[in-house]
Amino acid sequence: MSFRQPVPFRVMAQITKLIDDLDGSEDGVETIRFALAGKAYELDLSAANRQALEAALAPFIAVARTPGSAYSKVVGGATRSTPKPAYDAEAFREWARANGTSHRGRPSNDEIQAFLASQA
Repeated sequence: MSFRQPVPFRVMAQITKLIDDLDGSEDGVETIRFALAGKAYELDLSAANRQALEAALAPFIAVARTPGSAYSKVVGGATRSTPKPAYDAEAFREWARANGTSHRGRPSNDEIQAFLASQA
């Protein structure tokens, strides 16, 4: 009767090396993730190229809102919300159906203004 001896195996370590997608450098490279126009992106950048990206985006980030704050703006530490005009939601839905739209979700300011104008 013969027994098989276990075959020793080696565990290979996997090393991932990031290379800058712009200039091919290898020092201090990290993956940067961002989104624009509803599409997510990622790229590997060195510290210098990351700083260049951040500098290019800085004027836009300075005036941007964070998600969920479309109707509010922080002014002097206090939050000021842009109020929606008062309207009868059920009457708005009937008006929307009568005008060929089955509106779902929160109506835009323009839709509310059109509804209020039609009621005047």
